[in-house]
Amino acid sequence: MVLSALVGANPNEVIDTTLPPTDLAQSLVGDGVSVSNVTFTGGAGTTGSFNFTDPTVVGFSQGIILSSGSAKDVVGPNTQDWFSVDHGLPGDANLTELSTYQTFDAAVLEFD
Repeated sequence: MVLSALVGANPNEVIDTTLPPTDLAQSLVGDGVSVSNVTFTGGAGTTGSFNFTDPTVVGFSQGIILSSGSAKDVVGPNTQDWFSVDHGLPGDANLTELSTYQTFDAAVLEFD
């Protein structure tokens, strides 16, 4: 578990980067719903669950993170345009087409 109470981060905001993709998918559908065929494509440390005491960090207080950078960095502060992690992985073709800009380091969670 990564605690975001690091230098420059927002205190009391917790991100758990240890959850496997199956647990992330299950957290999206809730109790009583089965998930199968779970796959994740992306860089190490790009996924996690979060529980924030300050919902203004992302607009709500709990959920999962799929990041093109580092999931633990979502708590900020993100004070520079180039603040990121380069995993050297390809982007997502659909997002590249939609945005008309090249994308990089896609984090993709798929399941049935």
